[in-house]
Amino acid sequence: MISALPKIWHACAMALMLVALGFITGCSEGDSPSGNDPALQPADLLPASGEISGWDKGSGAGDYGEADDQASLYALINGAAELFIQHGFEEGVKQNYFGSVGGAQTSLELFISGHGAAANVAALFEEDQIVPPGLTPWEMGDEAAIDESLPFHLAIHLRQGPFYTRVTIERGSDDTAALIVAQDFAAAVAQEIP
Repeated sequence: MISALPKIWHACAMALMLVALGFITGCSEGDSPSGNDPALQPADLLPASGEISGWDKGSGAGDYGEADDQASLYALINGAAELFIQHGFEEGVKQNYFGSVGGAQTSLELFISGHGAAANVAALFEEDQIVPPGLTPWEMGDEAAIDESLPFHLAIHLRQGPFYTRVTIERGSDDTAALIVAQDFAAAVAQEIP
């Protein structure tokens, strides 16, 4: 029995080295055999402070929130939670960012929800209460649309894989600059989804 211990220790050490080698040589966050990471959560998709030049995450009360059921989702987005739940809602996150548009300080709200399957998000995208009809199409992700009908804000609705994203930004005095910032945020989220 004593002579078997070095062999067991040697086998354990080799197994640990192989696991470590796997991590070093190619396993990275987001890798999976299917190319779709089931562990990817909406909070993982939030751009970091400064990732979009001049824009930082808010850290005050109400600047960040998460939801994983109808009640917490309703509190987070203040309405239409039932439609999200009907379309496979699993988890959502809201983050406020602060920066400037046209030289004026302004804010942007980023909401991302996960729905388990791209088909659920495609169906959600067809709901007029979520994505109003008649919006300007934008070629990003699986589907995107720009809502310029709001009086003081503009919004982008985006679907990519099993995720729905809404970017809402105050227009400030420069609609074009506000749209570019909103598009930068939406594109940053879409690019993180395999």
